[in-house]
Order: sequence, then C-alpha cells, then structure tokens
Amino acid sequence: MTPLDLIIALVLLIGGWYSASHLAARLFNARAARRCQCEVVRSIGNPASLFLDLNCGGVKLELLINRLPWDNPINLAASVVAGRRPYALVRFKTSRDLGVFDASRSGGGRRVGNYYLVNTSGPREVVDRALELADSLGAWRVTASNHLVQLLFPYVDCRRVVEASLKFYNGLSL
Repeated sequence: MTPLDLIIALVLLIGGWYSASHLAARLFNARAARRCQCEVVRSIGNPASLFLDLNCGGVKLELLINRLPWDNPINLAASVVAGRRPYALVRFKTSRDLGVFDASRSGGGRRVGNYYLVNTSGPREVVDRALELADSLGAWRVTASNHLVQLLFPYVDCRRVVEASLKFYNGLSL
C-alpha cells in the first residue's frame, strides 16, 4: 500500500464515519427528545450535542445535552483520553427573584453544604433553599441571575433531567 493509498483510505474512513454519525445522530436525537415527555418547541442537534426548547405544562425549559463527540474518531479518542464526561445543562425562568449566585461542587468560594458558593447577592434563605434542592436532585452546578436559573447535571437522560428541573422549579415556588 502506497502512502497515497493510505491517505485515501483515511479520508474515506473519516468521511464515512462523519456521514454515518450524522445519520445516527438524527435518529438518536429524535428518540432522546421524545423521552423528555414534554412538548418539544424546537430541536437542534448533532452527533455531540442536542439542544431542546421544551414546554412542560407551562414551564419553559431550555435543555442542552452534551455527549462525547461521535462526529469523527479523532475527536472521540481525544475526549476519552482527556476524561471528558457527558452532561446536561438546563435553563429556565422562575417567578421568584433569587438574586445572583454561582455554586459548584468543586472550586473556590464559601462552603455551603456540598457546594462552593461565589458571587452571592441574593437572600441567604433563598440561596440555601436553592442549594438544598439542587443537592437533593444531584445537580453539579447551580447558577442564578435574578429570575434565570441554570442547573448542570452529570447525567444526560432527558426524562431524568426534566423531572429534576421541574422539581427544582416547583420547590422554589413554595
């Protein structure tokens, strides 16, 4: 096999992988969106991620599911070697003003329960309630900016993420 044959074979392999991964992603993303059990208003996806605009009984959720990049074997291998993990990010608007805060399970800042809290300007009891709810639901990061909330989950099952987000939303409304 000559070097030119090797290059052509490599180009065909990556091109075939790329095409097959995009076709598989269309099917996989459609199935993942149906599992959310909410009305899908908008859906944008590729082999590495899926963005969904959801309407769950009047609660509007924006959900980003970020998986390992299956678009080509080089990106996939690099992600596995780097130890990258899939995650889900949810954003929604609450009726309650939470102030501004950012809490993560790792990093710097003031320790509150299982989180490190930084940039706090919200009422302490509201922030404590939000962190207590987030901890019970398994969120890795909670960010609030007045009425907007972002939750980061270490799992990508759409149904589980939506259920946890709605529990958080309803728990703050009490």
